[in-house]
Amino acid sequence: SVTAGGGLSSDVLRFGGGLMLRPEISLRNEFDHGWYSGVSWSQVRFPSGNVKGSSLGFVIGHAGNFSSFSPRDAGQRGASSGRTGLGFDEVVVFGGMYKPDSRTFDRGGNPSRGRMGTAGADLRQYIADGSWWALEAAGAAQGGSDGYMELLVKAGQDWALGNTGLRVGAEIGAGLGGGGGVNTGNGWLWHAGPSLRWVSPWAGASLHLDAGYARSFSGQFSAPFLRLGVGLPLDRMVSAFDYSDHGEGTVRALTVGASVQHLSRVHYKDGHTGPISELAITMSRELGTHLYGAAQAGSAAVGDAGAYSFGLFGLGWQTSPYLNGKLRFGVEGLVGAGGGGGVVVNGGAIGQVEAWAQYEATERLRLRAGIGEWHTLRSSGQSSPMLNLSLGYAFGTLDR
Repeated sequence: SVTAGGGLSSDVLRFGGGLMLRPEISLRNEFDHGWYSGVSWSQVRFPSGNVKGSSLGFVIGHAGNFSSFSPRDAGQRGASSGRTGLGFDEVVVFGGMYKPDSRTFDRGGNPSRGRMGTAGADLRQYIADGSWWALEAAGAAQGGSDGYMELLVKAGQDWALGNTGLRVGAEIGAGLGGGGGVNTGNGWLWHAGPSLRWVSPWAGASLHLDAGYARSFSGQFSAPFLRLGVGLPLDRMVSAFDYSDHGEGTVRALTVGASVQHLSRVHYKDGHTGPISELAITMSRELGTHLYGAAQAGSAAVGDAGAYSFGLFGLGWQTSPYLNGKLRFGVEGLVGAGGGGGVVVNGGAIGQVEAWAQYEATERLRLRAGIGEWHTLRSSGQSSPMLNLSLGYAFGTLDR
């Protein structure tokens, strides 16, 4: 695979621009119900740096069905007895705050008590009434810890409070986090706490208020947290107990893809200025005829910022298709968190705006080119022109 990444560099260990090559060979054994396991050999190398290594690994996974509609059916009625598309029911976009306690120190051994604002999102799948699991990604957006990122697997349960739409419950999660000088040791951390969810009567949108405590398994990071999120439905499994739900809904197009983004003028903490090229995974989903939601995550691949990574989310507006349905135009605005690689972003909050044109190469393949501006949202106030080229795969999911 070809991707981007990196970490804290030194005179001895250098990740260069961040471009990472990772060939892998694996041997797998399949079991019932789509599960498989096996062993793998892989090699990681950074061509523009000096990092290179091989490893043996253990593989475990699950292969599921991919059920979808044609993206050209967007806006029409459809029906399905199960989940469609990626298999997630909801995306929750949130902003929050960590308040480190007296046991928190940075990697230099100094006390770290300042508040750390975060921004992120999770993808949820509901497995029963009020029971769910999720994948969460978040990063620092305020507080001088730019470059801190975390990726967690979570599970939770909540219960309805009468017919108010309010649901109270709890959640627990574990995963990896680090960067931005935050001392998480080997990277493993957990968090847990109570949750409050309000399911609105408007097309399944919801508000989420979560609190709790986070701590690294090793290292010296521990902090209570509070955050507020907005949930938007992606799909919903037809309830076995709701016989009035026949799996009907409106088809909405969802596009998953990869992009190359070029920032022509970025300021670094050592005072120099230079360009950055980034690789990113992108996702967009129609919320109506013209409005859509978008998200992307990636890292620097070419330039001098081999440890710079980011995560963004936001909204966009697109025209109806032109030229026999092959061409359309749009604009979008994204905000989120980014940092690392010596890039001046202060607290970590960043944003970008883009105007784009998209060509439908086949029924499902989308080619897109855009121009815009990338900028920081805190006191550093730097910005750069941006060029974005992407290739996407589109499919239809049910909005029920």
